[in-house]
Amino acid sequence: MMTEEYRLSKDKVLNKEGEVLLNWVSDNGMYILNGNVRGDEQGELTYIGTKGRSVIDYVITNRKTEEDLIERMQVVDNNESDHQRLDLQLNILTKKVHEKGSKYKTIIYEGWSEEDILNYNNKLKELGRPENWNGLREKLKAAVCIKEIRINTSIQKKKWWDQECHAAKLELKKTRKKYIETGELKTDYCECKKKYKKIIEDKKRLTLEKDWSEARKDKTGKKFWELINKQRTKKEEISKKIHMVEWTEHFAKQMGGKVVEETRQLGKEEKIEKNEDQEITQEEVEQVIKKLKKKKAAGEDKITNEAWIYGGKELQENLQGILNKIWNGDEDLPEEWKMGIIKPIFKKGDRHKPENYRGITLMNTGYKIYAEILRKRLEKEK
Repeated sequence: MMTEEYRLSKDKVLNKEGEVLLNWVSDNGMYILNGNVRGDEQGELTYIGTKGRSVIDYVITNRKTEEDLIERMQVVDNNESDHQRLDLQLNILTKKVHEKGSKYKTIIYEGWSEEDILNYNNKLKELGRPENWNGLREKLKAAVCIKEIRINTSIQKKKWWDQECHAAKLELKKTRKKYIETGELKTDYCECKKKYKKIIEDKKRLTLEKDWSEARKDKTGKKFWELINKQRTKKEEISKKIHMVEWTEHFAKQMGGKVVEETRQLGKEEKIEKNEDQEITQEEVEQVIKKLKKKKAAGEDKITNEAWIYGGKELQENLQGILNKIWNGDEDLPEEWKMGIIKPIFKKGDRHKPENYRGITLMNTGYKIYAEILRKRLEKEK
């Protein structure tokens, strides 16, 4: 590892903004990795565009990180953008070690195939019958079949990509390399890039026109909806510029300082007189579970509706017994049932303002079953 004093850079221009950055780095005991770490010893150019060539993208770190974690950094060629990608390799331990350059990511999910459901029910029987909510919760988590799949994340070749696109990309790469090495041929590089972009745009447009032409001829309408779904924009993520304090204030104001659950809670004025004949029945539990919807987000305990839906009669009876203990006061209402996860849902307007979001509170499924049983009883009494 070199020091800041000997850091190299292929960009020899120092302007006022650069001086401000260097002073900040020095005053805060930080280090610029560009030209100062294995893999980028020469300080490669990070911007190569029509306005010139320079190093304007940096990786900055502190001394401890530099010594303990930094393995190497590399500026990677990118013909699709004027800015080059900076790859930083860290020397850290993780639960899963992926091979360098891996094109896959691992997705963990619950399995609910016919075989998975059979294994789930067998596991439930093996784990016995817990006498309280905490035991039942852990039993469900242990019985659910957790699976992993590897998803290929590499960029797939588009059907509009052909030999002409490939040749244009090679020519752009060749011209770009000469421009980087000599600092000359800027006009050639700009023209080549412009030509490459036009070829790509034309190929995409012609392919889309062909697809729509075929869709119009398809009497089933299948191809039409395939095209519609492909062109639908992905949902944008929640703005990271909104701080947790802002979220708290927004939702507290929205809910009058109280959390509003998906399932209605009993109000102070809504009380049910308890007696032995009114204990929760297995039929009540079964009816509520039957109406649970699949593929819904879980609450804080991560138990999904499917765990109850596919659990069978024995699980329903087990839950019934525990709910009656809570109903009769033999067991306290679990603390986790009093908690919910508020998920912000964007409505419209500026994404960086919390008031443009509404909240959905995700409650634990065990609580939702209990609350729905009580809600139904209240309706009958009215």
